[in-house]
Amino acid sequence: VGGTDLTTTGAGGAWSTETGWVDGGGGITLNNFAIPSWQVTAAAGCAKCSQTLRNGPDVSANANFTFYVCADQTTCSENLYGGTSFAAPMWAGFLALVNQQALSNGNPVLGFVNPALYTAYSGSSYDTDFHDILTGGNTLGATVGYDLATGIGSPQAALIDVLAGAPAAGFSLSANPNAVSVVQGKSGTSTITSTTTGGFNSAVTLSASGKPTGVTVTFNPTSITGTGTSTMKMAVAPTTATGVYPITVKGTSGSTTETTTVTLTVTGPASFTLAAKPTKLSMAPGGHGTSTITATPSNGFNSSIALSASGQPSGVTVTFKPASIAGGSGTSTMQIRASSTTKAGTYTITVTGTGGGVTKRTKVTLTIT
Repeated sequence: VGGTDLTTTGAGGAWSTETGWVDGGGGITLNNFAIPSWQVTAAAGCAKCSQTLRNGPDVSANANFTFYVCADQTTCSENLYGGTSFAAPMWAGFLALVNQQALSNGNPVLGFVNPALYTAYSGSSYDTDFHDILTGGNTLGATVGYDLATGIGSPQAALIDVLAGAPAAGFSLSANPNAVSVVQGKSGTSTITSTTTGGFNSAVTLSASGKPTGVTVTFNPTSITGTGTSTMKMAVAPTTATGVYPITVKGTSGSTTETTTVTLTVTGPASFTLAAKPTKLSMAPGGHGTSTITATPSNGFNSSIALSASGQPSGVTVTFKPASIAGGSGTSTMQIRASSTTKAGTYTITVTGTGGGVTKRTKVTLTIT
């Protein structure tokens, strides 16, 4: 890596000018290394280059003493350090961005990068991929094209896409939402999206696996061509066991398959339970007593529950305070009063709660002594 003297439009600003760094290294190998095949074309246009031996540098970056340095937990400094020991790590960071983009495009990382760099140098987009350093430099000087001071130049952002390669032709699947809750006997949906890269435009056939007994999964449409969507419908039978089920959605196009997951949670219908405490009361004729009726909701039940009683003998009056339980959760006091003429015996009083289309019952045993 050779050195340059970089000027920007301001602090943190855009590139403005760049010349060869006067103290940069470069030249023809002193160890008689043969010129590599990928450097031959670039060296052919360089008057001071060898046509048979390895030339250097290959590329360049800012090396002038314009760096802000913080080291060893000491006070930071500025404009005290520079050199190609700074330029080389900047190229390493730049190539890390290239590798990140390559993987995102479905391509392998670069590996040995020199052949790709020189191919880009010879390409039609050189002026947008590199800054050609035309002046300055070491004693060998910078000039148009490849030179022994700055190589093929310093990088521009567009070089990232050139080196990373075009996205591989393919597709990916996603689900929205990726978690669906369905009550027994009902159905739910998720939108399956196919996103394509690299010009992929073949039909992707959808299928599902991992669904529990009693769940039917359909797709409309059954396949997606190119980038598009399909509605995944999950119909849950009333008999399907409650639980959480990861359903794998697979897209198949030829030998290519991709998957995404929709988590289906099967719940019971919104409901409630009734409980009485105490469940047994004993009193003499003319007496009275109470039992607390508690409603406990499940699966989101939140309707008002109206209370009533049946089965009480002649002479016994049953009232509830309050007469209904608001919001599906809470208590009501069941008040029982026996007249002086109530006959002795044991009676089962059924407490009925009705709300939101759901009816539940509990029982209180009343003994008149």
